[in-house]
Amino acid sequence: MRYNSPGHIKLDLLPRLAQQIEISARQLSDNDAFIALEEFYASTYRYFKENNINGFDDEGDSISHTLPPQVIQRLDELVTFFFRLMHWGDYRSQFGELQIDSLHQLRALLAYYRRLRKLKPYLDSDKLFLGISRLTNTPPNT
Repeated sequence: MRYNSPGHIKLDLLPRLAQQIEISARQLSDNDAFIALEEFYASTYRYFKENNINGFDDEGDSISHTLPPQVIQRLDELVTFFFRLMHWGDYRSQFGELQIDSLHQLRALLAYYRRLRKLKPYLDSDKLFLGISRLTNTPPNT
């Protein structure tokens, strides 16, 4: 791993992780993908509101135990759809093996997306570059 302040990071030791981060960030650069992600995000929170689900994790939140089966099924579908939007197909089954229900999985994914989309202005203004170093002007080693 190489870090040059104020922000050059090279992740040679973790190539699969670096590649997944790049794939995620590229979804923000692709206007159609970004619009689809934003629509997904907004419609998911509308669905939460329609079903009286708090969109954010709460320590005492036991709502997932009282949700009707059709809501639980829909939440699972939303988790799967998010993985498709992010091009993370390889990780859906692993994520599903976590010992958490679909609601908490979806909340974690939405929290990840909220943080990821903060990169969009930097990508749009060419202050953040993916897969290439401005210091060496070469693509990463694969």
